[in-house]
Amino acid sequence: NKIVVLTEEMKDIYLSKKIKENKIIVINNMIDKDEIERKVKESVNHPWLDDNNIFTIAAVGRLVYEKAYDVLIRAFEIVYHKHKNVRLIIIGDGYMREKLESMKLPNLVDKIEILGYEKNPYKFLKKSDIFVLSSRYEGFPNVILEAFACGIPVIATKCTSGPKEIIENGKNGLLAEVDNAQSIADNIELLINNVELRKVITENAEKSLDQYSLNTIGKKYVDLLDMV
Repeated sequence: NKIVVLTEEMKDIYLSKKIKENKIIVINNMIDKDEIERKVKESVNHPWLDDNNIFTIAAVGRLVYEKAYDVLIRAFEIVYHKHKNVRLIIIGDGYMREKLESMKLPNLVDKIEILGYEKNPYKFLKKSDIFVLSSRYEGFPNVILEAFACGIPVIATKCTSGPKEIIENGKNGLLAEVDNAQSIADNIELLINNVELRKVITENAEKSLDQYSLNTIGKKYVDLLDMV
């Protein structure tokens, strides 16, 4: 009776396939903020996260082509030339792990760490300084909302689909160009150099989570069932 899609961009794809617009409903994924707030309280033991003199960039996701961690590593290398106190933690596992490990320049081997799969990545995000989503494409990137809930500023690419609908550039996050290490690096540097901007977009990001709550998204599904 109806087709539920996660983003307006997905809706456009269905419309291009000649699906009637009145059959397509956009309902985003939800986030359980209370659960995340419980999990961030778990202790985490990592030297970078316990050192106030180190600026930690975090990324979370499968180590696969679409996540573009190769681009993120190149962006990190650009930033490191100006900011020697910066570090990169990538949480996740996948078929590209060996290739990504081999990308580390000799002088950056101990500045980039791929932790592998973590059951609770939120405790790492909570203690990091910024989160970066470097993806080439997405469905609906829940991890952006999860980073919002962890209270850290987010940089995401303008990839299809999702980030541009979640993030209002400069207000609750920053948007970078897809497959562009320099663009990601420029946004990272902007946040490193601007404490007030980090504070403002983090506060705005937390406020924007209400529209993705269980109650809000749940009501949309109830309304959908009433509709059919």
